[in-house]
Amino acid sequence: MEPLEPFTKPKAWRLTRCLACGCEAHYRFEYTLEKNAYGEVTCRACYWRQWAQEARQAMGAYADLNPVPQAEAREHAEKNGYDYLSALTAPSFSDDPHHVRCRYCGRLSAARLGGHRIRLPVPGHPSA
Repeated sequence: MEPLEPFTKPKAWRLTRCLACGCEAHYRFEYTLEKNAYGEVTCRACYWRQWAQEARQAMGAYADLNPVPQAEAREHAEKNGYDYLSALTAPSFSDDPHHVRCRYCGRLSAARLGGHRIRLPVPGHPSA
């Protein structure tokens, strides 16, 4: 992760850019340390892409491979107080991440789709 804002304190949200995929999102420094200790990537875009791919492989022939229309993801995000920025996979399936910005606090995040719905609010958000 490349920091795009100066460090202030471990619990403060800080804009970062993933060095692997380029997704910009806000993370707390303590969250990054926690994920590093588990050997898990901090970037939720990378994490959810991999998780969704593995879930589809595990489901085999039963996996839902119908792409989720971007307009549907956008509508759901906007109804829940988020600006929809983009799909983070192409095509985007039901469990793939999407890039969103909270209208309340302005934080950027990668939100996973599930059953054609963005799982909002994003974990760790004050409204969660």
